[in-house]
Amino acid sequence: MPGPHEWPDWDQAAEQFETLTREVAARLERGQGLRLGEAGVLSTKVHTLDPAAPREVRIHRHLDAGQFFYGRGQSGEVIHLDIFHEVAQVDQRAVAAAVRRALGRRTSEAPRLLDYLDIQTGVGGGRASGSLIYGRKASLRHSHLNHVHLAVGWPRDHLKLVFTLAWAVETEVARQGFELRKIESLRAEEGPPNGTMDASPYSDYIDSLLKEDGAQQPPAGGSHPDPAEVQSALELAEALGGVEEARSLLEALASRESWSEMKRGFDRRGLRAEDVLENWANRGLVTPDPRGGYRLTETGWRLYDIFRRYGRELELAFRRLMQRLSARAKVKPASFSGARAPATAEWGPVRRVTS
Repeated sequence: MPGPHEWPDWDQAAEQFETLTREVAARLERGQGLRLGEAGVLSTKVHTLDPAAPREVRIHRHLDAGQFFYGRGQSGEVIHLDIFHEVAQVDQRAVAAAVRRALGRRTSEAPRLLDYLDIQTGVGGGRASGSLIYGRKASLRHSHLNHVHLAVGWPRDHLKLVFTLAWAVETEVARQGFELRKIESLRAEEGPPNGTMDASPYSDYIDSLLKEDGAQQPPAGGSHPDPAEVQSALELAEALGGVEEARSLLEALASRESWSEMKRGFDRRGLRAEDVLENWANRGLVTPDPRGGYRLTETGWRLYDIFRRYGRELELAFRRLMQRLSARAKVKPASFSGARAPATAEWGPVRRVTS
């Protein structure tokens, strides 16, 4: 396969790639892995790298990638491609953009194929056609600091495009200034059929369409949010005038909008961006970005996740909060004659009042 940087003449080498594609298909059918490109490993299985042998990748033949990562019923439906590099924080959005451009030059079906391609790096990930603001759990990002992970759910008649996919990712990693790490050997790891491995370090809420029914994955870690984080979310919504207002401003930070675009979003809501972001920085939600503007901290990402996952519940809680505040505002203040305001005026129902 051609090396990074230079766009290959795919048509001139069409016959060669047809032969390679048939070989790849045969190996995948047998549950085997193979090296691809300069630093890629391809299979339908789970891959791991032993730090003691950094040039050797283990192919866990008893762990199907689609079943392991997405809970699919059938095996062999999801292709797993890892591109290895030096320990680095590879920009997942730039990788997705490079893949989009490369596939766009090869097929008119690129937009549809991007819907069924997931990307994860040491920074984040998600569906290649999406916002790529997911995959932010610390253990997940840490486990991807040495490779770009791609999960491919394309029909097998598009299998030849995995060469373009590997080329695009390798070229983009090199363009970002990181060294590719060539894998020298693969080792098959056997185990019991449908064997198990702890998936928690590799799991997080993402916008993938690779689940069996195309639905989004359920949030990891239970169905109930942390009460303290809900309270913080409601305080933020109250300060900004609504749940949707707070969510959209957090989303602007999560998607790394340009400073001018983000400032316009604040201006439309009658807010001064500098004041709001300084307040958020004091609360530990954002931190200055060396490239300009601000970016979310881990606390900010968790709060944004609360808005994404529990938007409806937050809306209901916010309405109840506004109703209580409105009711309090209607209570007449105590007069100077010594009369007291009702016990519920500020503190809610009181079981016992002492003189």
